[in-house]
Amino acid sequence: MSDVIRKETVVFFLSIAHGIGLTALYDLLRALRRVFRHGTVAVSAEDFIFWMAAGFLTFCLAFSETNGVIRGYVAAGIAIGVILYHQTASPWVVKGLAGIFSAVRWIVEFLLRRLRRCLGFVGRIAGRFGAFLLRHLHRCLGMAGRILRRIGRLFARPIRAVRARVRGWVHSRVRRRRDTEPDMSSKSDRKRKAKAIAGRKNGSEDRQG
Repeated sequence: MSDVIRKETVVFFLSIAHGIGLTALYDLLRALRRVFRHGTVAVSAEDFIFWMAAGFLTFCLAFSETNGVIRGYVAAGIAIGVILYHQTASPWVVKGLAGIFSAVRWIVEFLLRRLRRCLGFVGRIAGRFGAFLLRHLHRCLGMAGRILRRIGRLFARPIRAVRARVRGWVHSRVRRRRDTEPDMSSKSDRKRKAKAIAGRKNGSEDRQG
């Protein structure tokens, strides 16, 4: 067997494995669609992405093994791998993957339900505790207000008496200062009167002379 035939045989089997891998990858999408509901838009987008990825991987295989040229035996190998896998292991793989995804979904939903119950329980306890604190705080504030009002009533009369005494003392001090301070206006009037009398006396003396 020549080296060319040996290489082509290897590439042929690689093409079969490539077709099996692409079909297994699509079975992954099929299993996901069985467990989780997909709309038409989501299915179309997934198919578009899958075929883009399949074309890129096929181009990488042809580029690495046949210098970018897709040979007939390469296409035949891919088709054989797809048909062989689809007719043999594909149903079992889809069922197995769907079972795994269903178990994962059930576990996640179970944990979410438990977490939701725990959070709801904690929220109810926190709400009751907060309401309890608010009620007692309101009562304490009411009691403190009543006590302060009573204290204010008790000390209102003494405080008023002290204020009256302080005001009386201040007024008395102000009056004393006013009485003790010299009256500047009266002094100026006295000086004016004295000057007027002296002027009159001088005038009368001049006339007599």
